[in-house]
Amino acid sequence: CGDTFWSFEVELPFRTLNFDPNNDQWGFNISRTLSRKNEQSIWMGWARNQGLQRMTNAGRITGITDVSQGHGLDIKPYALGTVQDAPARRQATNTDGQAGVDVFFNPTPALRTNLTVNTDFAQTEVDQRQVNLTRFSLLYPEKRDFFLDGATFFDFASPAAGTGGNSTSRNSDTGTDLVVNPFFSRRIGLSDTGDPQKIIYGMKATGQLAGQDIGVIQVRTGEDSGVAGENFTVARVRHRMLRQSYVGATYSRRDSTRSSIDTTQTIGVDGRLGTNTFRRNQNLAVTGWYLKATTPRASTGNEAYGATVSYPNDRWNANFDVRSVGANFTPSVGFVSRNAYRRYLPTLTFAPRPRNNRVIRQYDYKVTVDVQRSEEHTSELQ
Repeated sequence: CGDTFWSFEVELPFRTLNFDPNNDQWGFNISRTLSRKNEQSIWMGWARNQGLQRMTNAGRITGITDVSQGHGLDIKPYALGTVQDAPARRQATNTDGQAGVDVFFNPTPALRTNLTVNTDFAQTEVDQRQVNLTRFSLLYPEKRDFFLDGATFFDFASPAAGTGGNSTSRNSDTGTDLVVNPFFSRRIGLSDTGDPQKIIYGMKATGQLAGQDIGVIQVRTGEDSGVAGENFTVARVRHRMLRQSYVGATYSRRDSTRSSIDTTQTIGVDGRLGTNTFRRNQNLAVTGWYLKATTPRASTGNEAYGATVSYPNDRWNANFDVRSVGANFTPSVGFVSRNAYRRYLPTLTFAPRPRNNRVIRQYDYKVTVDVQRSEEHTSELQ
């Protein structure tokens, strides 16, 4: 390369990927953005109303043969110990130690299982500080590797429940500024104040099994700092159909080791019907979801449901989201920003591209109406 060109090389070990070793075709795409020129270079191009992350439009790499994931087994043991001795103070020697192990195994190329015993999160990144200027709770994303691995297999269709429920991107135009997430992994192993709680063991399986996307978690926490130990169970299944559609279900259970604390459960169903051939080359998607939680001493107001119609295209972009969240809806292992409200959120964007204009690439005109009705006080609009 010369002074005006550059190149880069990326190495991805095959053992870190889930793939079918008998298939010699791989979907692949890559792009480069040059902000000062408003320029984007793409290996495999697409229409303006598509995107880089849509793998149906990716390029094809062929001829990759004789590759293997190895044994598909990773074992990560650890041991920690401390010794404290102060002979001048005539204090007895104090010793402390703990040990644990994380095991990762791929029984099939498309299925990954994890086992953790006496889990250590000492290397987990510290949360960034957030300033809350609202009356709603803040969501801190998950940063522990055990829960991040395969987190997207637990995605749900409700607002901000994608990307494993850990996305910090909030968009009031699509309604993700108010979260309704049936599974938020930070409920496991962390107290309500964010203090770590001992995890005795945890098991997880994520991937594809019998043609279905699945995610299963079972975790047992120990009593720590006055917080009772608990058993957590989460299961998610999703059946893909057509090219961009699916139907799915989710279930979660939280059971305390103390008999005085009630067991809570959450069950839900969701689905998506999407296409990129509407009116020949336009995107259109319809999404719906329903959740019901068992709330102690509350038989009503413990459900949430909603639907979204999305028309995300380059020139016209429309989105209509409607939802209802009950006053007593508290998912057992989830996160909800706000209770007792209904929301109607239509958004329409018109973004024409002027011809032969070297300065302006695209105009953007947007209209948004956000109607939120509180269910706590009759006929109260916000």
